[in-house]
Order: sequence, then C-alpha cells, then structure tokens
Amino acid sequence: MTTSSYKNGDMSVSIDLTTGTRLIETSVVNGKPEFPYNVDIRTSTECSFGAGAKASVACSFCHESARVDGLECDCNELLDILIQLPKGSEIAVGVNRLTSPMIEFLVGLRVLGFIASVTVNQGHLGRDRWIDNLELVYGFGVSYRKWAKPIPPEILNHSNTVVHVIAGIDAVDDVLQLKAKKVLVLGEKDFGFNSGKVNTKSELHKNWYRNLYKLFDTFEVVSFDNLALEQLNVRRFYKDSVWKTLYQGEKSLYIDGPARVFRRSSRGGPEESFDRTTIKEFFTKHCLE
Repeated sequence: MTTSSYKNGDMSVSIDLTTGTRLIETSVVNGKPEFPYNVDIRTSTECSFGAGAKASVACSFCHESARVDGLECDCNELLDILIQLPKGSEIAVGVNRLTSPMIEFLVGLRVLGFIASVTVNQGHLGRDRWIDNLELVYGFGVSYRKWAKPIPPEILNHSNTVVHVIAGIDAVDDVLQLKAKKVLVLGEKDFGFNSGKVNTKSELHKNWYRNLYKLFDTFEVVSFDNLALEQLNVRRFYKDSVWKTLYQGEKSLYIDGPARVFRRSSRGGPEESFDRTTIKEFFTKHCLE
C-alpha cells in the first residue's frame, strides 16, 4: 500500500505513504473535518537528556521540560481515546524508551488502521533496537543532536526515516551536511526550558533565513511545522496560487499523555482533561478556528 485514503467529515483525505504528502479535497463549500488530520502525542515527561542530566548532553532548549525522573503515560488509555478517530488518521508519537508497553501501543495503532510515526532523540538510537521495529511505523523521526553518535546507516537510509532539525537551535550549515533523504524543519518554541530565549534576529536564525533555499536542493523531501513556516517565512518561495494547494493550516490536536489533557497544539492553547471531553468535542470547540 502506497496511498491511504479516508473520509473526515466533509473532507476526503489521501496520504502518499512514500513521501508523507497529504491531499485534502471537498465538494462542500466551507467544508470542515470532524476530527484532526494529525494527532501529536506526548507519551512521557522522562528523558535522559532532560533536567538533571549532565550539562554536556542536556537539551536546555526542551519545550516539553523533560526530566530524567519524569513520568510515563497509560498507553492503553490512549488507545481507548484514539479509537474514536477514523481509520487512516495520522498519529505522531514522541517516544522516550522502546519498552514492551510502547511496542504494544504501536502495534495497537497499526491494528486500528492509523498512520503512525514516532520521534526519537538521536542520542537514544544506541540504546534501543529501533531497527528491529521500524515496520511498526510509517514514519521514523530522529531528533538531530550534533553531539550524539552518528545515525546508523541502516536507519538513516531507511525509506521511513525523517531527520528533525530545529531552526534557531541547530546550525543550518550543520544540517546541510547531513546525509539524510528527508528532513523536517521545526520552529524554535518559546516555552518550556526555552521560554524567553528565542531570538529570531540572532545570527543563527538569520543564517537559516538566508540559506533555507539550499535545503530544497540538498534533500529529497523537505517539510516544515507551522512554527517554522512562520519564523522562516517559507511562503516567500511560492506564488499564492501554489501556496493555497500546499498549506493546510493547523487542523491538528496535541495530547499530553502523562498530564491526561488535550491541547490545541504542542505550543499550548486551550486544554481540557480526558475526563471532561472527547477528541471530537475538543477539536470542534478549539481547533477549527
């Protein structure tokens, strides 16, 4: 299967599983989805590179304020919540450790018919045997860390692998040296441990802005989160008519598993407890603006 298609409210959604490109069509004027196109899930507040780690490896910019003594979520509870979504929905899972419960969770997502991806810190690749479990996901994101051991070739060259970089934290010149095929550029978030530290006028940010075009010539696939689109003004590279076919807005939803809450996005916004609402109710109320 190279394409996944499903119906979401008034919208017909198809996803190219090779490139990750999502196409949304509708014949309904001002049509709306009933559910988020993508659900981003935080499964743990624990990370060996979080608060309490050695300064040489600690991610001082972590917007999730992870700690070495953080908490894990209840993966079975998450599956009970996610079953409300239509088959074919995209689920992005932030993973700390490849434990048995996490493997069972990823198997559950596949059984439910979801298009699941995971994101793992590059520094953890030597600890967990992800190469034996890549078939569980359609996308394998590696959060780039310059100080970490190189990404193993069998992972770097895998068709599902996407290297995640942060504009403003990682240097664009370092990113351009990566031997990856696919890259996801993330904006620099101004909260968590990085609260008050973002300076989009810094030389690091300016270099990203000036040299962004080089990424399109270097990698087979280049994608952006909504914050990076804004901070780097990616729209300047496209005519309005083309941009309208590419940009799909922020019709997504964030789940903080350990805190048991829904949020509009990982950047914050309104939040409600699992006990007070459902995915559909929260999305309709807070995410369709």
